[in-house]
Amino acid sequence: MNIASFEKYLLSKSCVFWDWNGTLLNDLDYSLGITNEILALKSSATLTKQYYQEHFTIPIKDYYDKVGMFNTGFSFDELTDHYISRYEAGRDKPGLYSGVKGCLENLRANGLSQVLFSAAHISELEFQVKHHGLTEVFEILSGSGDFYGGCKLDRGRALKAQHGFENGVLVGDTLHDVEIGKEIGFETVWVSEGHQSLERAYQHKAVDYILDRASGEFYKNH
Repeated sequence: MNIASFEKYLLSKSCVFWDWNGTLLNDLDYSLGITNEILALKSSATLTKQYYQEHFTIPIKDYYDKVGMFNTGFSFDELTDHYISRYEAGRDKPGLYSGVKGCLENLRANGLSQVLFSAAHISELEFQVKHHGLTEVFEILSGSGDFYGGCKLDRGRALKAQHGFENGVLVGDTLHDVEIGKEIGFETVWVSEGHQSLERAYQHKAVDYILDRASGEFYKNH
């Protein structure tokens, strides 16, 4: 991750909410591999990375429908259980994006409040943070099943209200992330090379800034 102007921008804020998967954790290829394993169980066509990034969406059920996951004959619950069990079996395999750890540590050293804000289960976040040596970096870990409760948007609002987080920014790799950031009342940064293609960000009003990891450029979206 190129951090020069991006890090300077973050340090102008009082807090940053980080998405995890596809934003800090580089699990795109790992996640795509599991998806293609499931499709292959019924000899369905597998997905290219480009197609995946162009069609991945939240809610996950809509994404499964778009890419033909239900053509495998499995129910949504069965698909979800299979994906989670396969992901957890190799959850130590995906690494952080280049430059992430140094950036997080420097922001922490400069007094910026950092929240790990994810749809992943809180137990998964706790494992990943410890595994990647980030225990001292985040002020708060917020994932599904934690004591803040509710959906990701509800958790974000609760965190902001309970901790007095103002002048904040949410950093994520999907439109869902940045839409939630706007609903919370934060500025938003889209990072490329995650689970959705960069092209999907350009015309979206919820995206204030873009960090293009391929070029190392950080710029305002509108």
